Amino acid sequence: MSFRTPDEAVALANNSRYGLAASVWSENINLALDIAPRVKAGIVWINSTNQFDAACGFGGYKESGFGREGGKEGMAAYLRPTWETKLKSLPAAPKPASPKLFETDGIDRTAKLYVGGKQSRPDGGYARAITGPDGKLIAEVGEGNRKDIRNAVEAARSALGWGNKTAHLRSQILYYMGENLDYRKLSLRPYSRNDRRKRGRCKKKKLINPLSAYLPSLAGPINMMVQFITHQHAQ
Repeated sequence: MSFRTPDEAVALANNSRYGLAASVWSENINLALDIAPRVKAGIVWINSTNQFDAACGFGGYKESGFGREGGKEGMAAYLRPTWETKLKSLPAAPKPASPKLFETDGIDRTAKLYVGGKQSRPDGGYARAITGPDGKLIAEVGEGNRKDIRNAVEAARSALGWGNKTAHLRSQILYYMGENLDYRKLSLRPYSRNDRRKRGRCKKKKLINPLSAYLPSLAGPINMMVQFITHQHAQ
């Protein structure tokens, strides 16, 4: 496989899913020493091959495996630093009590994920209960699987434009979110018994919206974030 420049040679060498070992052959030793660190392989030889040293770690790269054998890297799997032997073990965490589920209004409110600017149900269809030390249920979050994580990573990569926005534009967006949450603060608070009677709901005084206790109004904290971003931009 031919190439024209050293950069093109490095690009061809790295265009592989594997990277166990590589060899760089050149009449110019300085050029070889410059290219060797840029090759994505576990070990790189220069003008030779299969030359191993027990003092140097050997292992794969990318889909050629992980971990190292030989050298300090290989010994690390069998040794522990001295400071680790002096650490005291943590006390056993108390077992949380059984979570007390929220009372709902008869609607199955499936915990969703927020990916790519929209809500979506977890691909596996499972949710995880988040409890406090007293066993009280704080919230339920969707449990993502491999497909959900891949979608989140793709959405994060496509949202890199947020960092390129100006500080003023970012502050405007955050302030707009704070305004909308402050406008809906009445719908996010817990329903009292009088509110339920007015709306014709059951008379039990239970919490319908689990987030209502933690989101009375977010306009104040978001305004602080806006001021911080503006201050950083001014500096």
